[in-house]
Amino acid sequence: SAARKASVDCYSAGQGKRLRLFELHMGMIKTACVLATFALATGYTITTVAYSEQDCTGTSGNVLEVENPYYLPGSIVVCQPTGIELLDEAGVSRIADWNGCSNGVQFTCVSSLPCFARESTHTCRLLSTDATPSGAYGDCFGGRSEGVAEKVLMSALRAGDRVLSTKDEIASVIVNQHAQISVYTRMVNIKHSAGSIELTPDHVLPVDGKLSPASNVAVGSHLEGGKVESISYTTDAIINALTTSGRILVAGREGLPVVATHAPEWLASVMLAPAGMFLTRYSLSTALSRVFPQSVQAFYDEHLEALFSQNHGSLDAIVQAVPPAVLVAVIAMLDAGIAATFLAYKFGAALLAVAVVALVASKARKA
Repeated sequence: SAARKASVDCYSAGQGKRLRLFELHMGMIKTACVLATFALATGYTITTVAYSEQDCTGTSGNVLEVENPYYLPGSIVVCQPTGIELLDEAGVSRIADWNGCSNGVQFTCVSSLPCFARESTHTCRLLSTDATPSGAYGDCFGGRSEGVAEKVLMSALRAGDRVLSTKDEIASVIVNQHAQISVYTRMVNIKHSAGSIELTPDHVLPVDGKLSPASNVAVGSHLEGGKVESISYTTDAIINALTTSGRILVAGREGLPVVATHAPEWLASVMLAPAGMFLTRYSLSTALSRVFPQSVQAFYDEHLEALFSQNHGSLDAIVQAVPPAVLVAVIAMLDAGIAATFLAYKFGAALLAVAVVALVASKARKA
């Protein structure tokens, strides 16, 4: 019956972790198991904060990080790429996309995706095609106002924008990841002698002269732009601009910038190596981004964002298992597939119209 209790063991594929669901409707068990398995596979966790008011206002308690799925009496909260789902005796109901309130408890979906902090990370975007790196740097961080560049939040960037990738180098944005969603994750807040930077622990940047994840940064470490003075941890929404150079100059709300890469630790050894950088600069996707920047950004936001976010854990496992030389070839084939799909997305309707006109004209000639 609808009120019968059930206890079911779910096994997460590839995780080896047993999940136990209590007092859920029989009709909900399969859905709960699927969502729980998927949540574990994609690396999301949940933070909770209890408030004195039912609408999550008033006095708040401590922030607690809990496992995903999170079990409540008679219900389960699951964080997945489409948002937070609350499964209870009334069925499946949406709380919010990523940051929602239910009965005085604020649930926040926290992702393991490697990126920069959305609310604090700034970059230098060029406004003039003939701007030099030194001129752009002066406008963004040197106190000058020549009108050739502007300091903007990374979240404002889109495919085709030109940015400073170092103090002396300009690169183009291939696509800006996570620009249209708000996914939260744990961040390392690094304060250095010239400013600050906030990014995920596994995001790679030059540290003491070599590429290293942010988790390895220590007080006294030297970044390309400043010496580290303190380290703390926060949670923020994510953003990550992919550039043709693999690098980008980033700064906090105040202070001077440092050089960082666009790569996570699990992919940096391949994509920041010479073969990977060659592929980044001259890939079909990069070429299409130069020619159709607005369409490429829209295509990524609408179709590729969810694909890559949902398969982050699987991609990580593949990278670890496949030799680098083979992986570069796999990425090249993936690039070709994405380019072909984009062209169908961009010109599919026009090609179909041309085909229909040709078919009608052919039949007319035969008649």
